[in-house]
Amino acid sequence: MNLQKNIKYFLLILVLFGIASPLQAGSDEDAITYRVRVMKGIGSNMGSIGDVLKGKVDHKQLIVHYAKAMNEASKTVTTIFKQDTRTSAKKTRSKPEIWTKWGEFEDAAKKLEDESAKMIAAAQSGDMAKIGAQMKALGDSCGDCHKPFREKKK
Repeated sequence: MNLQKNIKYFLLILVLFGIASPLQAGSDEDAITYRVRVMKGIGSNMGSIGDVLKGKVDHKQLIVHYAKAMNEASKTVTTIFKQDTRTSAKKTRSKPEIWTKWGEFEDAAKKLEDESAKMIAAAQSGDMAKIGAQMKALGDSCGDCHKPFREKKK
């Protein structure tokens, strides 16, 4: 009897915590900070590949690593922007069009994911010409999202 009672309490606790946690979204400010961090990570990996391509560093063997990291992060873009932060007091470069044109935003994010996956294949080939060409395509996909959905730096 005690075992059944303990199991019921345990299940009740699981249900309460399981239901409560998704309902408690972080603040808009936290969501913005998080998004900026993730997007800077994508940019940092892109910059690292660029440094190798420009001959600033000799780490060609790491391009695959950076491409994979970018691709994994690109898969999270629509998730990290689901929280609509248009009314936040925190300054952000995200345009309202992200949420008013969500389908277009999803398409742009998917293109980033697709192009970063192609970067993995190019990087695995070891062919610097292919990597460079794919770097351009990947950069274009970044611009395809930044232009309509991100304010320019002031």
